[in-house]
Amino acid sequence: MNLKELDSKKLAVIWEHCTANPELKEKVEQELILRKGNRKFSREYLYSINRVGNKALTIHFIPTTPGYLKFGKNITVDLILEEPEAEQLHKTYSSQPPVRTYGLVKGKSLIYGSLSSEQEKELKQIGFDCADIGMVEYESEL
Repeated sequence: MNLKELDSKKLAVIWEHCTANPELKEKVEQELILRKGNRKFSREYLYSINRVGNKALTIHFIPTTPGYLKFGKNITVDLILEEPEAEQLHKTYSSQPPVRTYGLVKGKSLIYGSLSSEQEKELKQIGFDCADIGMVEYESEL
């Protein structure tokens, strides 16, 4: 099996369910580490879904990333944006040609009890890195 041909979602499934074969799990983990720092999901993309589209975000983290290690497999959030940051994201989101930025995004968990109080605090104050995201789903309107 050539791991380089598989997308991150398939690799994550293999990594999570590969308890009987530690060698394969290690190889999958190394491939996932090589893929860290992806630029698939920008801060503007998240803004467009959450603020423009008024949808909740379910963030699925790439296994082994800091976001995965801090918050688990996935979290459902509403973005926390101070006014200047929201204005800047709106500007870059609607600019021509498009501008996309990456980095930390703060959020508020929308599923009660899914995170510890320490995790909630870190999500609100520090956030997670866009590079840790493997997949984004959006829920019905907020």
